Amino acid sequence: TLTTTPAVVAKVLNRLKAQGVRIAIDHFGLEHASLTLLRTVQPSEIKLDPGLVSTALTDSAARAVLGGVLAIARSMPLDTVAMGVEDQETREMLLEVGCWCAQGED
Repeated sequence: TLTTTPAVVAKVLNRLKAQGVRIAIDHFGLEHASLTLLRTVQPSEIKLDPGLVSTALTDSAARAVLGGVLAIARSMPLDTVAMGVEDQETREMLLEVGCWCAQGED
């Protein structure tokens, strides 16, 4: 039987990183993309979930979480991409919290 535990996944991803492969965590900000992955896998990049990004426009707690994630990313250092950015208001908010890279839905 094949056992896929977080420790096994981290070991495989870290082997790939040692060979020069860049690792990204997609949809960061959802349950399955946890802070533990940042420590155990140490990816090259995180892609922020569109739900977290859009919620930060109107919810101060979500904006604080977004700012905290960006601060962690800068300190590691990780490339960070905000996903689902479709309008100027969202782009301006991201610039205010220190996220300079974004992608739209398509």
